[in-house]
Amino acid sequence: MGGTSNLTTLEHVKQWLSIENSNTEADVLLGRLIRAASAFVLNYIQRDSLALTQYDDVYDGYGNGFMVLRQFPVTSILSLSVLGSPLRPAQGDGQTQPFRDGYILESSKSVTSQQRVTLFGHRFPRQKSSVSVSYMAGYVIEAERHTVPDSTPFVVGTTFTWLEN
Repeated sequence: MGGTSNLTTLEHVKQWLSIENSNTEADVLLGRLIRAASAFVLNYIQRDSLALTQYDDVYDGYGNGFMVLRQFPVTSILSLSVLGSPLRPAQGDGQTQPFRDGYILESSKSVTSQQRVTLFGHRFPRQKSSVSVSYMAGYVIEAERHTVPDSTPFVVGTTFTWLEN
């Protein structure tokens, strides 16, 4: 572990510290502090990045119908196979039609909690390295720009960089 993704930018740190962008005296030191703090946080949470990333993980099966994925928040499952046989997403909607014959990704209780994959009509076999999952996980900022309702002529937007790769 110990990622190299900076969790902020020099510009934002200087803004927070009320340092003019034209003042470059402390840029090298601030850059080192940004990298060190970012690496510390990422190492502590055992991640290389907080950005949306593809993960290809192999899990041991324990004979049950669900499994908790390592990374979070999960945005999508790209593929899931058990003992080399691919499984499809479950049919049904879980409300008017029960789920059957496949898997679902359960929604996260919060952006800081792991998510479960639950099987319907199958079990994860009690065997080492029997489950392969490819999925997308990480934090995504979508639709940052919003228009104020009631035909107000103002547009609220941000150019804030949440993550810097």
